[in-house]
Amino acid sequence: SSDLSCLWPPVTAAACYASLLLELAVAMADGIEEPLEEEEMEEGDPQPPAPDPPGPAERSGHVAVTDGRHMIVWGGHKNAPVRGLYDFYLPRDEIWIYNMETGIWKKQITKGELPPSMSGSCAACVNKAVFLLGGHHARGNTNEFYMLDLSCEDSFLEWSRIDCKGVPPSAKDKLGVWVYKNRL
Repeated sequence: SSDLSCLWPPVTAAACYASLLLELAVAMADGIEEPLEEEEMEEGDPQPPAPDPPGPAERSGHVAVTDGRHMIVWGGHKNAPVRGLYDFYLPRDEIWIYNMETGIWKKQITKGELPPSMSGSCAACVNKAVFLLGGHHARGNTNEFYMLDLSCEDSFLEWSRIDCKGVPPSAKDKLGVWVYKNRL
């Protein structure tokens, strides 16, 4: 048997959706989840919206940073739940924020100049902003630099791509960054 966790590149959200449907069908066939019988469902019954999960999906290659009160999780990839399908990147506009005082996760949708969906990036939190550098996406490694402003009061957090002066570092995957005296 082959190890599917090594298959790259991860695939799109459409393939993810197809794999999740296949996983559900397999679970139903195994008796884990029973579908409603047709006579139990009334025609025209409104379907309740699916609630957000209580926390982020399991993932690898993500970034997790803290501002002292919250842990912020972004990106990474998820292993395909069914043999024969590729791993896939998690949504690039989605950030998960864990309140370390209350123990509650919150999903936040971001906007702006979104970084590509990727894994292996590095990140740090400085002055109410997450700084994200490098990583691996569908077209290879990158050295792009992004900032997510955490001080926004509205319902969306906004990404900005930062153009650095001077010679940039080479494109990297699986790198590190740290904060020293409130600087990257």
